[in-house]
Amino acid sequence: MREFMERVEFFVPGVPVAQGSMVGFARGKRVSIVHSNAAKLKPWRNTVAAAAHDVLAGRDGFEGAVAVLLDFYVPRGSTVRRLFPSVRPDLDKYTRSVLDSLTTSGIYGDDGQVVSISARKHYAEQECGVRIVIRELA
Repeated sequence: MREFMERVEFFVPGVPVAQGSMVGFARGKRVSIVHSNAAKLKPWRNTVAAAAHDVLAGRDGFEGAVAVLLDFYVPRGSTVRRLFPSVRPDLDKYTRSVLDSLTTSGIYGDDGQVVSISARKHYAEQECGVRIVIRELA
């Protein structure tokens, strides 16, 4: 019998990495397509997936529809005066990297289960990272 999880909340420390655009390059007769920032993206996605896996603690992941809340805390440059991080990387690219990582972790089977997303970008006052809240919907 499945242990029911209504809601999980956790924080993943680290500088968030946006899931970049896909780029292609030719190798002989083959074309390889990779993320434009694959070197930074892979470790970040692994960190998020590991944190989500730890939250599961041996339980099954969410089976039904879920709502996801993401609060990204990004570094503020030393000369930045603006109140909000209204610059690149785009919020949707941060969101894609986390949603794909959550699928990899097994916290849900497919990001198609996500029916509601709320995402925000903040300058970090203390620690950079992302706060993730996932709630199973009835």
